[in-house]
Amino acid sequence: MENNQFAFLYVSQQNCSVCHAVFPKLKALLEAYPQIALGEVDGGEVQQVSLACNIFSDPALLLFIDGKEYLHKSRFV
Repeated sequence: MENNQFAFLYVSQQNCSVCHAVFPKLKALLEAYPQIALGEVDGGEVQQVSLACNIFSDPALLLFIDGKEYLHKSRFV
């Protein structure tokens, strides 16, 4: 996020079928927007991310612009 004006963070869980279904669609969508950097985090392995971003259910999609959270959607996306 520090190196990109636009950054998209995808937080998922390993045992979440919805998480695995949504990520390829998100990745394909963002191919049309090369200026948006995409990062993926396993919320189960890196719980600090979920805590820091107030994520209570997965999948979670967060868009940051200039390092500030602009969009925060989770669970039903």
